[in-house]
Amino acid sequence: MGPSSIRIRVVTSRDEILGLETEEEAVHLAFRPSDRDLFNLIKTCPRIELLQLPASSYDALSKFIKMYIASSGIQLVKGDVSGHWHDLHNYFVIPAYVLEKIKEFEIQGRTEEEIIDEITSLRKISPDMILHLLHSSFLTSSPERPRMNKVEIGRSLLILIISVFTDFLKLSVLHLPILSDYLLLFYLFCFPH
Repeated sequence: MGPSSIRIRVVTSRDEILGLETEEEAVHLAFRPSDRDLFNLIKTCPRIELLQLPASSYDALSKFIKMYIASSGIQLVKGDVSGHWHDLHNYFVIPAYVLEKIKEFEIQGRTEEEIIDEITSLRKISPDMILHLLHSSFLTSSPERPRMNKVEIGRSLLILIISVFTDFLKLSVLHLPILSDYLLLFYLFCFPH
């Protein structure tokens, strides 16, 4: 049996985050999220595996929040949901036949570039999303998602502590709201809910 389609929940404003279903596994944020928006998303959707952001939003994320997202077991992907009409449907769907084609091309031994060219001509899916699908568990039938082991968590935590400490040294007293956000991030990283 081949892979089933992937439904990506398209969120167009931060006001929608707290109303999302807890079962959402793939989300596209069509707005520039703050760190707090991302924490709310992870808290609201604990089963999330994939987070897609437009290129401008992706590039604006701090290293710290990227580390937090990765340590939460979430794949961060750059790209858009081309041709999606949010007014008609809240989900952008990558059909099963596209996933089967990706798997078929991989079995044939095609290069990543060839697969991206073929799939983008078939369907408007971002190249980063295609690469993610090519290397992800979405193409396998296993429901388990990979988690970080204790060594990886320890390494990430150490990098996080060093990053927070160096950023803390750069902050002045006038930036107390930023410092409180870092403390919140650190707390959520150390004690996930």
